[in-house]
Amino acid sequence: RCGRTDKGVHALGQVIGLKLLMWPDDTVETLKEKLNKELPPAIRVFFIQRVAASFHARHGCSGRRYEYLIPAYVLRPPSASSAQLKLPLPGHRERKTAAAAAAK
Repeated sequence: RCGRTDKGVHALGQVIGLKLLMWPDDTVETLKEKLNKELPPAIRVFFIQRVAASFHARHGCSGRRYEYLIPAYVLRPPSASSAQLKLPLPGHRERKTAAAAAAK
């Protein structure tokens, strides 16, 4: 059981719930170290907490926070050579005069 994200979305601070059998001499800290040894470097366990059997990571979620990263190049204005828009557009004055006459 775990929380989830949409396809193509990355998650930081994902919460999972699972049942584990531990050796009598294992602590939460040694369990965390053992799990991190088995996981790929891009996935890390930062915190382990014992919870009630009724805990459900997805349904027990109390909030989410989203952060959107937009590449700076999409915010740059177009260069003068790529946008040769001249204002007012041809015929603008005639359309404005006709609209004003129709409104009277």
